[in-house]
Amino acid sequence: MLGGAEESVQQAEAYFARHRIRALLATLLVQLAKSKPEDPISFMQHLLKEQAATEATSLSPTVQTPNASSGTEQMPSAETEQEEHDRALATYEKLGQLKKAVAALGKPVDSVMRVRRQASQGDVESSNASEDRLQQEERSRDEAFDAAQSLASSIDETAMPGSTRASLEEVLRQGRMPLQEKSSLNDYTRLLQRCTQAIFADQKRLLQRIKELKKGLSKSSAAAGGKPPRAPVRLSPEEQLQQRWFELELLLRSPVTSAEDWQRLGAAAKDAQQFLSDLERLAKELGVLKGVLSRHLLPFDSNTDIHDQSNRRPLSPRSAAIMQETGLGALSQMEGGALEKRLIDQAVALRQLVRVKLADDADIAQAQSAIDQLAAFCADVESAAHSQGQSAFETLTALVK
Repeated sequence: MLGGAEESVQQAEAYFARHRIRALLATLLVQLAKSKPEDPISFMQHLLKEQAATEATSLSPTVQTPNASSGTEQMPSAETEQEEHDRALATYEKLGQLKKAVAALGKPVDSVMRVRRQASQGDVESSNASEDRLQQEERSRDEAFDAAQSLASSIDETAMPGSTRASLEEVLRQGRMPLQEKSSLNDYTRLLQRCTQAIFADQKRLLQRIKELKKGLSKSSAAAGGKPPRAPVRLSPEEQLQQRWFELELLLRSPVTSAEDWQRLGAAAKDAQQFLSDLERLAKELGVLKGVLSRHLLPFDSNTDIHDQSNRRPLSPRSAAIMQETGLGALSQMEGGALEKRLIDQAVALRQLVRVKLADDADIAQAQSAIDQLAAFCADVESAAHSQGQSAFETLTALVK
């Protein structure tokens, strides 16, 4: 019964991540706290209806319009599709600009916090100078906030739904609060990351719409013998790396905040690739599925912490007996038991690196894809850093500014 319950929890967590349920609930709670309505249930129901209508509009294909003279429905003209395609491209670029603008808000907020903290620790004689500098830093911060807000207001509601706008409003509200502690700045940095990730998700959804429009234009153009549609703007190598990093950040269990973190990330990705290669080889050698072998190394049963499979505990007698029947007893004899211990350590390290579990072959395939993407990204950042004459961490830091 416990094993079934754990599996249900894992499936629920995957469902929540796929549909961004936690982000949606967080946005609803923020708006609820700000509005404090008399009837909170009706208020949240209204917000959910608005969100559903907004996303349905942004994801739906171009609506057919009735012909005024005949009363029949007809497909939109190629010119209308071209205009929508061009507008979508322009909006996509604006979302990219907004994402960068939001990611850069941490710097002026940090500057204000530093000056405010110095002023609180200074003497009376320097208080006037500190106050002048604080006002200057606050003006710079507010200008950056106003620029981001102005850019957001120029983006259509269908491309940037209310949940993302609420996230941005919270960024601007908290950024103007008198932060003084380092922990407060760390919390604000995480808030910025969530906001940029929401904008990135809106970009991905809009990009899919652009692709659909482009296909429709290609068909219409071919049928009419006209010119092909204008190609979408190609992302620069830096923008491509930036998009890949936003996606990978969602997979990582720990943030990369220093050059040492980056070095550990690259080394861990290589070790994880080696582990997955050894896992596949040994599974074939022992005649078992990779998922069976991985469960032996990291048992996902009633003795396992459901929130972190890397927290390995001893197998229950029943699970141990099942594993012996599969032929895995031979593994403990290889290299005098050293091989099994090394594989366990590598499996734990992989689970601590990325947000995947290793309970079956499908999980392992997902882990392989995530680790391969991570290793390729690390290699590409190192290459870009070498060509720019800077450290890899400096290159990575520039991606989120």
